[in-house]
Amino acid sequence: MGPPHSAWGYLDSGDDDNLRKALEAAGESAAELLRSAIAHRSSRIKHCAARAVGMLRDASFVPELCAAAEGGNQNAIWALGEIGDSRATPVLGRILRSAADTSTYRGILAAVCKVKDPRAAEDLCAFLDKIPLIELVYSTFTLREMRISAAELLSESASPYDVNGLAILANVGSAEGRASALARIRELGEVAVRALRELAQEKKNLAYFAAATLEQLHETVSPRVWTRLLLCDDWTLKERIIETLVKTGGPQAASALIPLLHDRDKATQKAAAEALTKLGPEAALIGHGFLKQEYGRKYDLQSAVRDLGPEAFDHLCSLLRDSNKTP
Repeated sequence: MGPPHSAWGYLDSGDDDNLRKALEAAGESAAELLRSAIAHRSSRIKHCAARAVGMLRDASFVPELCAAAEGGNQNAIWALGEIGDSRATPVLGRILRSAADTSTYRGILAAVCKVKDPRAAEDLCAFLDKIPLIELVYSTFTLREMRISAAELLSESASPYDVNGLAILANVGSAEGRASALARIRELGEVAVRALRELAQEKKNLAYFAAATLEQLHETVSPRVWTRLLLCDDWTLKERIIETLVKTGGPQAASALIPLLHDRDKATQKAAAEALTKLGPEAALIGHGFLKQEYGRKYDLQSAVRDLGPEAFDHLCSLLRDSNKTP
């Protein structure tokens, strides 16, 4: 290795400032040095060289960085994001689809979002449907920012990916951002509503955002969509869906909630019953009846049934028959 003041000497020193200065001082010979380092037999030197290229944002290295990224060099992925050249999109897309753990997908997602190439939309949607839904709905600050960046990239892509991105933006982030996304969806009109309906029917993560967006647009969502989404194992997400259904109101919400009275999780059962008490007389009777039976809540069930009247009682029976469950 060369003397410590040389660019080569600083490669694996962790001293980014002096490395940058040394590379700038090396002039044209810096590119030759870095190409040699990227092809070096030492994986550490390869990783350090990729980081150095990213610091310089030298687009002439995109082919070498793409090859290194596909070989598992995380610094090469980072460098491609820093450079922002769209030639990296196909490689980054393939890596994104195959990302298996949090440490891998955060880096690759960040790089894809920095390149901002709409051609990554298909790979990006495939990725968003692969990670745990709870990480999209509730996430750490770092991933939250990348999630919004990813959704913004989708929203600028070709149809139907634009609607996918807008559906996420309509349900996460700031109130201003959500309102802006809803306004754009309204501008797209029936085309967007149709795309959201199709997305809501699919067994994918983005179905949740599509359904929640349709509810905000006051469009009817099939109870089957919510029932399927409520099969998730995460209580926090279930709670959010139940809250959405309470805000929606009406028989559609009740039909989705009634099956939860026999969920294997007691907390889910109770939350569903509490939600039903807020959805009108028929649903409220079911919820109160369940809470009376399971938790000894004080409730005059006979008087409530009598006060419903024949027509409402028939509707109550219909709700219970459809769910095939009775409290």
